[in-house]
Amino acid sequence: MLFRSYLQQAGAFALNVLGKGQQDIAFLFFKETEWDDQTINGQPYRASEIGAPLLLSAAAWLEGRIVDAVEHGDHTVFVAEVVDAHVNAAFDGRPDEQTLVLSDLGENIYYGG
Repeated sequence: MLFRSYLQQAGAFALNVLGKGQQDIAFLFFKETEWDDQTINGQPYRASEIGAPLLLSAAAWLEGRIVDAVEHGDHTVFVAEVVDAHVNAAFDGRPDEQTLVLSDLGENIYYGG
């Protein structure tokens, strides 16, 4: 099922945020997703109150409920209301410097969109 179709059907989502040093977890999601009762791609998770999967190892997450969708060409822009957010551990410094970003994964990793 296309991600767009899944998201429209679910009506809610979680954005799991990985922190610096969690590159190994990021690479687990560069392939087709494998689910079982307690893990996603081998990573333990729990379902949030709105049913979205929250990775227990994520540095932080936010949960959103879709309130609108705008179709344009072969893309859909989802408008969502954030219903919850959580940071799993205290950190030093600026919060935006704690998040794993694509360039942290190596100079040969690019998003091809």
